[in-house]
Amino acid sequence: MKTSIRHCASVIGLALGLALLGACGEKKEEAPAPVEAAPPAPAASAAAAQAPDEAPPVGGLTGSAPTRPRPSRDLPSPPPPPPPPDSAIGGGTTRGPAGGAPGVDAADQVLAKLENANLAFRAPAQMRQDQSATVELHLSLRQEVAALERELAAAPTDRVEGAQVRVSRRVEALLTASRSDFEITPISATEQLLGSADDVAWSWEIKPLDGGTKSLHLTLNSILVVDGATTRRTVRSFDKEIRVEVSGLAVARAFVAKNWQWLWATLLVPLAGWIWRRLRKAPPNAQT
Repeated sequence: MKTSIRHCASVIGLALGLALLGACGEKKEEAPAPVEAAPPAPAASAAAAQAPDEAPPVGGLTGSAPTRPRPSRDLPSPPPPPPPPDSAIGGGTTRGPAGGAPGVDAADQVLAKLENANLAFRAPAQMRQDQSATVELHLSLRQEVAALERELAAAPTDRVEGAQVRVSRRVEALLTASRSDFEITPISATEQLLGSADDVAWSWEIKPLDGGTKSLHLTLNSILVVDGATTRRTVRSFDKEIRVEVSGLAVARAFVAKNWQWLWATLLVPLAGWIWRRLRKAPPNAQT
């Protein structure tokens, strides 16, 4: 009887053990299907973007679907765009193809384009007050100074002088003096255009107004355009002294021209009255 009970218990225990082993094997073979997270709603996405980062849950998976880590919002900002090229304002610096080399002043660029030229001028060394004379200036890009000096046929009392200068293609020549010293009449245009093959010339007629040592000022200017504005740069300035000889006849003429009203009232009118009275008082000629 006891042996049968023990045998039944062993069979029952073996059956329970086999059943437990089979149940464990079925659980291991069945893999849980992955659960995909549904896309968040627009409002939820905006809230998630504004909410601060939360620490991941501790303890592995939770009841909700796993979330992917969001990228950090502290990304480096893009570099600023390069500054625009400087523009030339009022003679400032210019950059880029339109303005030339970086850091070069606009005025320097214009002055660098000046060309070498030669000039010669003629002026009287002395003259009389009752005569006029001519002052001439020749400028050339192709002729030498000596050749220009030979073109100016000088009188024995004239002086010819030459020089080398740097000029633009637009040139201005001015002859000035004190208003009380000379009367100056320009014969040619004051501003002229200088060509590569064509020389330019200026001439003035001068007439002294008083005796003594007088001065003439001859100035040569280059006409330039800097930043759209026209300006002048003095190339060369010559100051020449002319001694004016005054003769006795010239002195008398100058005195009468300046004092004719005083002479008329003081001398001529009384003298004419005296002569008239003398003629009236003269006795008639006796008849013979």
